[in-house]
Order: sequence, then structure tokens, then C-alpha cells
Amino acid sequence: MSVNDPISDMLTRIRNAGMARKPEVLMPSTKVLVAIAKVLKDEGYIGDYEVIEKSPQNQLKIALRYGADLKAREIAVVLGQRTNAVEVALHRALERLRAVLDSDTAQPAASTRAADRPTADRRR
Repeated sequence: MSVNDPISDMLTRIRNAGMARKPEVLMPSTKVLVAIAKVLKDEGYIGDYEVIEKSPQNQLKIALRYGADLKAREIAVVLGQRTNAVEVALHRALERLRAVLDSDTAQPAASTRAADRPTADRRR
């Protein structure tokens, strides 16, 4: 299959695989794409990459990276927030997840935002 713009094709494949939570993505390999993959790896956007020798064209395999293995400090740097703010957000999310998993019914967790509560509850 001929691709008119291999760079945008590469980025689209990576984005689509990430949205589908795929662990890796394969694409036709070129020297330019390998160089871009090296930069993406060096900057921490992807986990790793390798060129698979194959006829008629080599394949570039990119292992995607997800935020699950990041520490709170690394997440804070990426988001531009304080480490403590990230830790609090992670803790609150974990508590809400536990509440949903512990409940016998599969109802969504109640919102903790004041704007989402009835007016009478906000006055306390």
C-alpha cells in the first residue's frame, strides 16, 4: 500500500493505537520514521521501537507507553502541576473507584464537586 504522507500516517497510527490501548503498533519503516521514533523514545512519548527486517519492506514496531508506570512527580511535570496536587487527585480517584467497586449496584459514584450538588448541600 502506498502512503502519500508517511509522517502523518505514523502519527495517526500511534494515536489510534493509543486510543485503542494497544500495546504496540506496526507500520512500514523508512529512515525518517526510524529517526522520528528515536526522538519520540528519547523524549518519553513511546516505550521503545525496533525495525523488523521483512521483505519487501521493513516494518517499524513501536511499543506504546501509558501513564500507569509514572510516579506522581513525573505526572506533575507533564501536567505542569505541583506533586501534592497530583497525589491528592490520584488519591481521590482511587477512593471513588473503590466506592464504585464496593457497592452492590453499578451506579456511578456521586460527584464531589460543589457545583454538581444540590443548592442546599452547598451551603454547609
